[in-house]
Amino acid sequence: MKEYILSKQILRSGTSMGANFREALNAESTNDFIHKLGEV
Repeated sequence: MKEYILSKQILRSGTSMGANFREALNAESTNDFIHKLGEV
């Protein structure tokens, strides 16, 4: 059961990272891009 929970957490974190990167690509300025990329 622990392995299942851990694998779900890893999957969620991976998809979250992709969403954050996509958000950074849509930044309004270079500074905004750098700030948002730091969240990835």
